[in-house]
Amino acid sequence: MSSSVLVPEPAEPQTVAGQLKSIAGLLALIAGLVTIVVILVVAELAGVSSTQFTTLATAAIGVVGSGVGAYFGVKVGSDGTAKAVQGQREEAAHAQVFAAHLPSNLAQAALHNAFPQAIDAASSMSTPDADPDSNPASASA
Repeated sequence: MSSSVLVPEPAEPQTVAGQLKSIAGLLALIAGLVTIVVILVVAELAGVSSTQFTTLATAAIGVVGSGVGAYFGVKVGSDGTAKAVQGQREEAAHAQVFAAHLPSNLAQAALHNAFPQAIDAASSMSTPDADPDSNPASASA
């Protein structure tokens, strides 16, 4: 009875940039909150009316909230892109391993099926006097 157990890959050691990136979101949030508090404290010390204070608070929260939200949106997008690129690299590595184990005649046929124009162009470039209609690779397609 065979059972497969998924073993998680070891975590990559974080660099200084990776560590800073992991706390950058928290820093952006804290900076936004501090900015709002500073604006409101200065407005209170300046003695603005309650209507002006409310208007100022609403504007400050809207501006800082938009900036922090944009930061998190960009961060999520870039993290998703990085994961997608990493997944593509892993799949390309798997494909190369599988391709390395193909017999040469099957590999040539697979390449021709995947990239017929490129194979035909390469074979016509390798033999300058060859007629494209007499190319054996294109005759088999």
